Formats: sequence, C-alpha cells, structure tokens
Amino acid sequence: MTILQPAEIDPIEPAAPPAPRSRVRFAWYAYDWANSVFTTIVTSMFFGPYLTGITKDAADPAGFVHPLGLPVRAESFYPFLVALSLILQVLVLPAAGALAHRVPRNRLLGALAVFGGTATVGLALVSHLSFLAGGLLFVAATLALGASVVVYDTYLPEIAAPPDRADVSSRGAAAGYLGTVVLLVVSISVVLARDSLGLSEDAAASVCLMLAGLWWAGFSLLPARVLPGTVIRTEQGGAGLGEFRRMWTELVRPTATSGDRDGTQPQSTGPRTRSPERDNRKKPRRGGAAVFLVAFLLYNSAILVISSQGTTFVTEELAVSQDLLVLGVLLVSMVAVLGTMLGGRLASRFGAPVILLASLAVWLVVVGLQVTVRPGAMAVLVLIGILVGLVNGTSYALSRAVFANLTPAGRSAEYFSLFEIVNRSLGAFGVILFGAVVQITGNYRLAIGTMSVLFLGGAALLVVAVVRAVPESLAVGGGRDD
Repeated sequence: MTILQPAEIDPIEPAAPPAPRSRVRFAWYAYDWANSVFTTIVTSMFFGPYLTGITKDAADPAGFVHPLGLPVRAESFYPFLVALSLILQVLVLPAAGALAHRVPRNRLLGALAVFGGTATVGLALVSHLSFLAGGLLFVAATLALGASVVVYDTYLPEIAAPPDRADVSSRGAAAGYLGTVVLLVVSISVVLARDSLGLSEDAAASVCLMLAGLWWAGFSLLPARVLPGTVIRTEQGGAGLGEFRRMWTELVRPTATSGDRDGTQPQSTGPRTRSPERDNRKKPRRGGAAVFLVAFLLYNSAILVISSQGTTFVTEELAVSQDLLVLGVLLVSMVAVLGTMLGGRLASRFGAPVILLASLAVWLVVVGLQVTVRPGAMAVLVLIGILVGLVNGTSYALSRAVFANLTPAGRSAEYFSLFEIVNRSLGAFGVILFGAVVQITGNYRLAIGTMSVLFLGGAALLVVAVVRAVPESLAVGGGRDD
C-alpha cells in the first residue's frame, strides 16, 4: 500500500550551475544555518520578554500603552506585533516571489539577509529608543526573513532530484537547528557570565540579539555567493498576488487536472502497472490540497503561537528566570534535531499523514500541560520542552511532504510559494486570537488553552484532505507497492 509518496518528476535544472552540486547544496544548507537563529533566539526567546518589559515601563497606570493612539495592554503588545508582521507578509512575500522572476536570486537572497540581520542588530538598541521603534525594527526583520525564505525554497527542486529532496530538505532543517544550538551555547555563556562581564540582564539580552543579527547576515554571504543567480522561469509567466489567486483557484477545483495547463499528468501515488480504475482512484485531486491548506492554516497558527509566545508565557505567568529560559530553549533545539530525523524515519514506515496526525496529538498534550503547569514545577517544564522539540520540526517537514503530493506534477515550485504564504502570512490568525484573549482577560493560560481548538480543527480537516485525495492514505504501511 502506498501513502502519498513523493512524485517521480524531473528536477528543474539550473541553466548554468555556477558550482558543483555538492557545493551548491552546502551553500543551501548554510542559509538555514544562518537564518534559523532569528526564529528561536529573537522571536521565541529573547525579544518577547525583553520588549514586554520595556513596554511595561512605558505603560500608563492602568497598564496600557498607546501606539498610534490605540490603547493596547502592555502584555499584549508583542503578540499583536508578531501578528502585524505576519499580516504584512501577505503583501511582501508575493512581491519577493515576483522579484525572483526578474533579478538574480542569490543577490536577492543576500540583500534580504543583510537587511534583516541589520534590523536585528538594531533591536539591541531598543532600550535606548522606545518600545515602538523596537516594534518597527522587529517587523522589518521578520518581513525580510519571510521574503528570503520564499527565495530560498525555490532552489530545492534545482539542487535535488525527487528521490533526494526529502533528505536534502531534512539536512537543511538539521543545519538550522544545529546553528541555533551553537549560538544558543554562546548566548547562554553571555547570560550566565553577565555579572562578571558587568552586564545587566537586559544588557545581556541586547548582546544576544546583536549576535543573532550578525550571525544571520554573516553566514548568508556564502549562499549569496555560491547559489545560482538564475531567475525563476515558469510556463505561466505570472507572479505576484494575481498568480497566487490563480493557483488557489486551481487547487479548489477538484475535477481539474494539472494537465489542463502544463500538459503533465496528476501525480500518481501507485505503481504504473495498476489497473486504470485503481489509478483513477489513486490520483490526488486538487480539492484535497485546498482542504489541506485550510487544515495547515489552523494547526500551524497554533504552533506559531506556542513557538513565538511560549517564552513570554513562562516568564510572565510562571516567573521563570532568564537563565532557565535560555537552557530550556537550548533543550528544545537539541531535541528538535533528533525529533526531525525520527519523524522522517517514522513517516517512511507508517506514512507522513499518520505521523503528522500523531504530532498534532502531541501538541494537544503540550497545550494541556501549559494550561495546568504551576510555578516551580520544573519537571513538567522539562517535559514540555522535550515534547515541543520532538514535534516542532516534524510538523512542518511532514506538512510540506503531504502538500507536495497533493499538488499537480511538475509544478511543485509554484505551489510551494502558495504553501509558504499560508505558513508565514496567514498564521497571524492564531497570534491575533492569542493577543485578543490576553487583551480581554489578561490571562495567558486561557489564551494558550484556546489553541487546542485550532489543533483539533486542523487535525479533522487533515483527515478530510488526505482521505479525499487518496482514500487508503491513512492506513498503516507506507512503502511502495513495487
């Protein structure tokens, strides 16, 4: 029985490879090594508590700040800031995709990385400016990161043939986690040695933010120099918001085939020797891809909340010190390296949809533990960290694999740009929900608890999407029927 195996399609080869493929792959891994530190060290660890403390100092006696004249509770300013950066990516990411059709991608990638790294270094100066200036720099850096990842992902079909793409993608993700672990060790050293260095807790956080910006910009020079400078060329010739609307329309039509536009046949998840009746039953229908994107929107929004707001939750609600917070994030990152590899192995045996559903069940356990954990319960906090590490990378990697097998054959690069829009832009839905609950109630636990609704809804739609595409796809057993 076959479960959504990668489609056997020809890779898109660059017109003129500027370097041997092994070196190009190494450069591609290097950008994940470079940029992953922003998500963990800046968004998930240091900047949330750092900015929240500064915002509290600037708040009025009622605990509100007034950016642009709007009353915002100091505790909810950072969640709303994250949501704003995600919403703006709806405009920025299609523009980055359009530029990738017109300018050398390696230069575009390098420019976005340097801009984002510079904005991240600027976050270290927030205490000397204002909470609003810090918010603007954070939004700028986040937009640069999202745009650069859109450009970065377009290289995967060029540097790996279909049988190798899962492995190459996993190596890139592993490089990102390893890079994060290395810089986390440096950050821990700074935080723990802050007294001997003559630094306050906020000053130590500023140094870590500055190191993250320099890391991102510095290590991005290798991929900017080595990766091919070709532009994206597609038969459709479109780019920007109009192109994304066209792709979504195609996905919603379950009876259309990919051959309607590009002359290719839909991806078949079974061997070529199957009977016509069984082949027709096993062909993925694009309606399933559209349902899957909605499912991904729901559960990925909840994952984004736990990833971006989790450290603020444990510092504000559980009074966890900065020292323990850094060690906790290091634990999560180290476990994530093993968790991503384990998830891939299990998916190859039992099928990606099954393991993806299992990872969502683990996320529900994480939400339950966060809602009920009490201050000082270190064993529970360690368990939460281990569970998050096990499923954090796995959830995204397997979501990408399932989606790839629901899209028309030969056009994965096009549809992955739509996938990234949902991943990075529309994920603001969950952060807005989280921030709204905190704004109304001032209760972080209740806000975290609402994420269980998104996980349950996403899991239900995931089952619908996969069954709609391939009815047998949820069964146990994941190898090809050779």
